[in-house]
Amino acid sequence: MGFQKQRRRESKSSRITLPTDFYKKRVLPLVLALMIGCAQPDGLTAPPLSDQPPEGFISLFNGENLDGWFGHGTEDPRVLWAMTPEELEAHKDSTRANIREHWSIEDG
Repeated sequence: MGFQKQRRRESKSSRITLPTDFYKKRVLPLVLALMIGCAQPDGLTAPPLSDQPPEGFISLFNGENLDGWFGHGTEDPRVLWAMTPEELEAHKDSTRANIREHWSIEDG
């Protein structure tokens, strides 16, 4: 009842204050729980990273160089699909030369 009276009284100024009991019973435990949860990162850490891809996946990067990579820019991929195997290999060779010119790997 006291909360309602206080709320009616303060509604004229469009400011609502909550009783102190509300903070003690609701807000303080929530704040403490969040602080304790953040202070113990053991359960929140990600698993260690692996160099091996998950089962069923193929790694795009071998960890050493850009072998196997080639580019096509922002062109329509259907152009690649329409190439003969020889044309595709020539295209890959030319883009790999461009990749080697502009990109490199240091310390894998």
